[in-house]
Amino acid sequence: MKTNFKLKENILTVCLGSNKEEKQAALQHWDTHVNIDNIEYDSMRLAPFFHYQIMKNGLKSVHEKRLKVLYKFWWLKTKHLSDQLEICCGILKKNNIDPIVLKGGSIMYYYPDPVLRPMSDMDILIPYNNVEDALSLLKTIGYTWKNRELKFIRKFPKATFDFYHAIGLKHEKLGIELDLHWRVGSILSYEFTEKLFNNVFEHPGISSAFRPKLAYDICLTILHGVISKNRDNLNWIIDILIVGQLADNDIWKEVYKLALNEGKLYLLKDGISYLNALGLTIPLENELDISKKNKLITQNKEFTEISNPLKVFKHRFNNSRIIVRELFPKAGFFKRCIHFFRLLSMQVLRYFLLHKKIFQRS
Repeated sequence: MKTNFKLKENILTVCLGSNKEEKQAALQHWDTHVNIDNIEYDSMRLAPFFHYQIMKNGLKSVHEKRLKVLYKFWWLKTKHLSDQLEICCGILKKNNIDPIVLKGGSIMYYYPDPVLRPMSDMDILIPYNNVEDALSLLKTIGYTWKNRELKFIRKFPKATFDFYHAIGLKHEKLGIELDLHWRVGSILSYEFTEKLFNNVFEHPGISSAFRPKLAYDICLTILHGVISKNRDNLNWIIDILIVGQLADNDIWKEVYKLALNEGKLYLLKDGISYLNALGLTIPLENELDISKKNKLITQNKEFTEISNPLKVFKHRFNNSRIIVRELFPKAGFFKRCIHFFRLLSMQVLRYFLLHKKIFQRS
């Protein structure tokens, strides 16, 4: 594990560093110790920008041919996903639903070439009252979802839209995954989402879509990176390197203000401190609230512990407490208690409904 972490550091040094000698030394260490046939997914996703930096700086790698193969793979996949984004957003727009492209599909257009920022899936935001219409439209072009998920939404619409933020879709033939959002993130409020709806502009690469303004993209990217704890995604670090070059002090002030209003300054601080430790120079405001510690639980173990409901309940209990705290940072204690019991009961009910066949077999 230490070796893997060091190899990731080598990749980030080549991608982020400004000193050619340091880049070459990191690349040489990576060349010597990496198993190119078994490279981890989060590192593989950096291959396009990694290869771009090697070529741009005139560096030498013994794995250059294999890196070119990875570059071409991500080039094809990203182009394919971009075409699908155009199709999906086009059918929504044609039916009076204005889609907003989130995450990689937005950030990639700040890069020197969009294909340097690979996408693994697509993220589209729409108003929550358009979800059922959007699902019907997307189904006509091949995107389906688990029927049990939609049944749950129809059975418990208020609780679903209060506590969940997206539904996952998959193209039946192409295998492409699409997250259809009605809220921008798992611990970001509807107030944040409403602000984002009012702070968008036309997408430069998807003719029928919008994208968030820069401050929102930056705030979302850092918070999502911290929340996911880098799991399967190191691209967010390069994202901030790229967009940070375009952000002046006013934009960074807006980023801090967005996090402040969401009660997420401590998460933003964690992310910025981590990025600065990697060599980025992001202004860190002294008045950041650092009294809270980042104790977010970001991944349930229900798939590995599916036969142990007590362990699932424990994870759900902790997650529910933290999610309510994050979703309703300004709510009083009594109101948070109500939201907590609503969410916990729905989490438990949803778990047994979605996995009832397993319990019936046992």
